[in-house]
Amino acid sequence: MYAARGGHTGVMTQLLTAGAGVDDQSETGITALYEAAKHGRLEALDLLIAHGAKLDLGSNTKHTPLHVSIGEGHLDVAERLIEAGASTSVQDAMGVSIWHEAAGVGTSALTLLRKHGVPLHDDHVDVVLARHPFHYAAVEGHAEFCAALLDAKMVDVNLQDIDGCTAVYYAAANGHVEVLRVLLEAGADPNIMSIRRSPLHCAVMWKREECVRMLIAHGALVDAKDKDGKTPQDIAHDNCAIAALLQDIKIRGE
Repeated sequence: MYAARGGHTGVMTQLLTAGAGVDDQSETGITALYEAAKHGRLEALDLLIAHGAKLDLGSNTKHTPLHVSIGEGHLDVAERLIEAGASTSVQDAMGVSIWHEAAGVGTSALTLLRKHGVPLHDDHVDVVLARHPFHYAAVEGHAEFCAALLDAKMVDVNLQDIDGCTAVYYAAANGHVEVLRVLLEAGADPNIMSIRRSPLHCAVMWKREECVRMLIAHGALVDAKDKDGKTPQDIAHDNCAIAALLQDIKIRGE
C-alpha cells in the first residue's frame, strides 16, 4: 500500500509477483487501489487494475477509490476508474455519493460526471443531515456548480435538507454572495424557514452584510420570526451597519 501511495510501480510489480494480494486491506479497509486513487497515482492505478483489483472495494466506511479520487480532485484517476467499470452509484456508510464529492470540488468534477451520464436525483442525500450535493456546493461556495445543476434542470432550487435548510440558507450563512445571486436569480424563495430561522436571520447573525442586502432586494421578510420569536432586527444589535439597514427598511415600510 505504501508503494501504491508513492506511485512506485516497480516495487509494486515485485510485490505482486512475489504473491502479495492485489486486494489486501489494512485494518481500516484501505486497499492499494484506494491509496493510488487518493494520491493521484495513475500509473499505479493502471497496474492494479491490470492485476484484477476490485474497483469498488471500499474502506470500512464504504468509501471507495472513486469517492476519494473525486474528493481529492484527481479527476484523471476518477475517469480511469469509471472507464474501467467502477460503480458510479456507490454511497459510503454516511450516504455520501460521488456527486457529493464532486460538489466539494467544483465544475470540473461536475463536467466529468455529466460526461459519463451519472444521474443525480433529489433523493441523493447523505444519511446524517439529508444534504443533497446541491447543498454541499452552496456551503462550499461553488456558484458555477450550482448554476450548472440549475441550468440542466437537475435539481429543485428550493430543495430542503432534514433541517429545512435550502441552498439559499447555506449560501447566506456562509457569505457566498455569488452563490446567493445565482440562486435568487434562478427564482429561489428567500423566505423558506429552516427548523430554526430564515436565511435573512442567518445572514444577519453571521454579519454577512452583502448577503443581507441581496436577500432583502429579492423579497426577504425583515419581520420574519425565528424559533425564539426574534426578527432579524432583534439579532442585529451588535452590528451597526446591518441594524441601520434593517431599521431604514422598517421605517420606509411603515
